[in-house]
Amino acid sequence: MAAAEAGDLEQILECLTAGVPIEATDSRRITALHVAAGNGRWEVVECLVCAGANVNARNRYGATPLHSAAYSDTSGTCTAALLNAGARINVVDTDGWTPLHAAAAFTNSTSMQHL
Repeated sequence: MAAAEAGDLEQILECLTAGVPIEATDSRRITALHVAAGNGRWEVVECLVCAGANVNARNRYGATPLHSAAYSDTSGTCTAALLNAGARINVVDTDGWTPLHAAAAFTNSTSMQHL
């Protein structure tokens, strides 16, 4: 998770090569893809997607990586990458929010345009 947060693509590749499960989660069921998307690490998002990460994985709160990107991906690159990889746009979390709700709540206009 730390490598995804830091955008350390080399460490991500080492973990994948070593057999670390791509869908490994923390106690909140957050995946590396959630973390990378939420931190705007589009290179890591692309790498994880290409390696087979589930773009519709839900954390404990029902949020997907697209929700994570919608909150904080101000460049829109992670949002676009997830959508291009088949992320569901209308999935709702446990609060009933779609990724568009999340982007609007955080006035993330770039992500809102993609959504």
